[in-house]
Parts: sequence; structure tokens; C-alpha cells
Amino acid sequence: DLIRNIMYRNKEVKSNYFSSDLNEWGDQTNYSRNISYNKKFPLIDFPKDFDKKFPNYYGTREILELAKWCKNNNISFFASFPSVLYLKEYDTPEFKARFENIVDFYKENNISLIGKPEDFFYKEEYIYDAHYHSNQKGREIRTEFIIHELIKQLPEIKWVAKTE
Repeated sequence: DLIRNIMYRNKEVKSNYFSSDLNEWGDQTNYSRNISYNKKFPLIDFPKDFDKKFPNYYGTREILELAKWCKNNNISFFASFPSVLYLKEYDTPEFKARFENIVDFYKENNISLIGKPEDFFYKEEYIYDAHYHSNQKGREIRTEFIIHELIKQLPEIKWVAKTE
């Protein structure tokens, strides 16, 4: 939205991003602010020919290169899914097929997955300002889930319990 507002020179930019919340790389570091406006979150916009294009996207090819490099260097490589605002439309056969296409890609390329797409669907109360941006509580839930899954998948590692 910020980019769209800049492109169309919208003078009334509504944003939850503040320069004081950005680190040296430009990453947002404070997701604890309350959202001051209501926003309708859109569905994930899968292209119509997603099933054909997905394996050939630049990012997908880069994942394969990284997985190959990790294997050659004896490094465990895992993929997970982004945090996504749960919308009932994601339960339809159309969306389920697209999510399954992503799962199949990882399986066909012997890339270990952490969870299933629906494990990363969250209620709006755990979303910050966009359907992929978790708030503090959402990140805590996601992190705990990933740690639990990694412990199951990597039992040989001596895990250290969190101390307060």
C-alpha cells in the first residue's frame, strides 16, 4: 500500500511504519503498535497459470540452489510457509490445490518442510497490517510451533530449554 500510495502520489498515506521502528537494513522491528484503521485483507493472489509457472519463478529456482548448496555442505535445510491471515476461501478446492502444489514442489525436491500451509493460517488478531505480517503474539505462536516441529525433526540435536 505504501508503494502504491507513493506511485499515485496519495498525500494521505496511512501506515503503521515509523522510521524509529526500522533497523539499519530497513526492516520493521516494532509490531506492537495498535492498528488505527480497518483494512480488508485480500486473498492470496495466485496467478491463473500458477501450477505451470511456480517451479520456474526466480525465487523458486533460488530455493533449489540454496537447498543444493546446503546438501553439498552437509547443512540441514528446511522450508516453512509464511504466516497468513486465515480466510474461509482458503478451504476451497481451488486454494487447497494451489497450496498442495507448493507442498509437492518441496517433496519432489527433497526439501524438508516444517508443517503444512494451514499450520500457518492465523486469525486476524495475530496479524499486524498485511495478510503476511504477524504481530508480536502471532510471531510468538509461529516461533513456538516451528521450534516444536524442529525438535521432532531433529531429535539428535541437544536442545537447550528457554530460561527467563
